[in-house]
Amino acid sequence: MRSSHLYKARNETSSKPSCERKINLYPISMLMVYVNKYAMTWQLLLAVGLLCSPIAVHAEKKMQKGILYRGWGFTVEIPQHMQVNKKNPVDDFELYTFSNEHGKSILQAYAGNHPKFPKNRPAQAQPEITNIGDLVAKTMVWTNAEGRHYRETLVELSEQMRVPTSVHFWYEDLPSSDSLVADKIISTVKTN
Repeated sequence: MRSSHLYKARNETSSKPSCERKINLYPISMLMVYVNKYAMTWQLLLAVGLLCSPIAVHAEKKMQKGILYRGWGFTVEIPQHMQVNKKNPVDDFELYTFSNEHGKSILQAYAGNHPKFPKNRPAQAQPEITNIGDLVAKTMVWTNAEGRHYRETLVELSEQMRVPTSVHFWYEDLPSSDSLVADKIISTVKTN
C-alpha cells in the first residue's frame, strides 16, 4: 500500500492523546481518475449503443425504404409517408399531386400526350437534356432570390407506349428539404 494515499485523521487542537485512524483512499482516487478519464468514452459508447439499437436501425430503414407508386405509364418510388392525389379531368391525361405527411404539396405530375413544357420559368433557366435511368428527360432547375427551389422535368416515356407519351414533373417555391425529396422521387421514374 502506498503511503501517499493514506490519510491520518487527528485532532491537532486537542491536548488529549490523539487517536489515529487510517483510511485507504487509493481505490476511491483511482476510481475518480478512471471515471474522469473514461467518462466521455462511456457516454460515446452509450450513444452509439442507442443509435445501433434495433429500434433505431428499424426507424432508419423505414425512412429509407420507399413505396412503388404506379401512375399512368410510369412508376416512381415515394417515401412511406407520402400521399398521392390523382385527378383525371379528361380521358387523355392524368394529374398527380404528391404531398408530404403534413398535407403540403411538394411535387406535381402530368401524364399524357400534350404536356405544357416549360410550364413556368425565368428567362435564364434553360432546359438540359438528361437521362433518368433508360429514359430521356429535359430538366430545368432554378432558385429564386429568396433561396426557394423550382424544377420542371419532362420525361419521354418508351416509344412502344402509345399513350401516354410523356410525364411532366414540376415543383415551385419549395425549401431545400422538400425539393430534395421531390428530386429523389423524380430520379426513380420508370415506365410501367
